[in-house]
Amino acid sequence: MRPGIAGKLLLAVLVLVLAACAAEAADFTLLGYYGNPLAISADGSVVLLFTAGDYYLLENGTLTLVSSLPGFPANAQPVDMSADGQVIAGNAATPARPSSYDEGFIWSGGTTTYLALDSNPGPVIHALSGDGSTVVGRDTYSGGLPIRWSGGVQTPLEDIVSAGIASPGSSLFTARALDVSYDGSVAIGYDKVTNNNCYQCDWAVRWNGSAVTRLDDLVVPPPPNPDVSWLQRAVVVSDDGLVIAGTTRGAPNQPQHFRLDPSGVGYIDETAYDSCNCQISDSSAHGRVLVGVRTPSVGSAGAGVWTTVKGFRFVADVLLDQGVSVPAGYDLNIAYLISADGRRL
Repeated sequence: MRPGIAGKLLLAVLVLVLAACAAEAADFTLLGYYGNPLAISADGSVVLLFTAGDYYLLENGTLTLVSSLPGFPANAQPVDMSADGQVIAGNAATPARPSSYDEGFIWSGGTTTYLALDSNPGPVIHALSGDGSTVVGRDTYSGGLPIRWSGGVQTPLEDIVSAGIASPGSSLFTARALDVSYDGSVAIGYDKVTNNNCYQCDWAVRWNGSAVTRLDDLVVPPPPNPDVSWLQRAVVVSDDGLVIAGTTRGAPNQPQHFRLDPSGVGYIDETAYDSCNCQISDSSAHGRVLVGVRTPSVGSAGAGVWTTVKGFRFVADVLLDQGVSVPAGYDLNIAYLISADGRRL
């Protein structure tokens, strides 16, 4: 559940007490210039973050250098953390390739497990499951295609071309697995495919086990052109794997982002609040709360929170509704992460 937005910002913890997806109370706590958040524990008490050229854990206001943890790789880039904050996954540089962070690893309880520590580049990790058992990423040694790794076993993930789902004559350029459900059984991402009508089009996909589903095939009514993708990239997935959010190929004045749940595909840009070009960076465990950036058709962009009841709103407006003002001199620019219960941003 890692955000895909870069930039050094003031990190704040925002506590929203939610009931029926409507905030009842809120508290705003500034933590200082802590840089880019990367992952948050299920209860919001532990944050993995990058700042001042290094990686830290923030817990109860205390920063701990990740590289100081027992058994943690000395030259590593963490990317994700388990729901309990006890397992960290990332990519490390090795003596054979000191400038290439291409050896995926999982750290837990003082022990580091490498996915494939040998003379070849190993799998690169993109996300860790909430239970800490499974990672998804790409195998840089064999074409950069997506993989799932669990219990010491690496499994390639099927693509829509080899599965016979893509249009006849299509060819696969690349693919990425970007997020994974709590138990590791469902992964999401995209396949980049070329055919006669679309050059390197991204197609949002879901993997159950290793079998792939093209999310366009779940849209009702179906998109008008089967050779050109409509749902482009699946970015985040709920803990149970049933809710997926991502980007569309929408042109201006069309929906830019989608949310898929068992009832079908909806578009989070179509709200009573007003139309917007938004960016999604994380999801709560149940998928009923999404966070990211909200860019309205008129006005400035800012940190946003989307719920099934209220649609996409500025976090600052949610705070004001509860009588909490953002401290003078600060703007809420990006909501990077949200805890599993949807209460802490």
